[in-house]
Amino acid sequence: MEKLKQKLSSRKLWAAIIAVIVVLAVTILGEELTPETVAALECVVGAAMAYIFGEGAVDVARIVAEAVKKAYSAAYEVVIEDTETGEEDGNDHHVESQ
Repeated sequence: MEKLKQKLSSRKLWAAIIAVIVVLAVTILGEELTPETVAALECVVGAAMAYIFGEGAVDVARIVAEAVKKAYSAAYEVVIEDTETGEEDGNDHHVESQ
């Protein structure tokens, strides 16, 4: 249930759903598809795709940064603070003086 709630709160999912609804509404309710209408639909779908891919790239970058932080902490036994919250990463690593 928690996974479904997480997926339904995804902005990428809702952007895709809205793009599909707009395209279907224009196609079904429109009398005739003029070149201008088709160009407008292409813009809507293109903007939705750009947003979805951009958010996906941000998600990937965040996951990679977290993995690198954990690997660095484990390898060098240091505490790395979260730059956004200022909290430690939860590991009990301490910097050893040399």
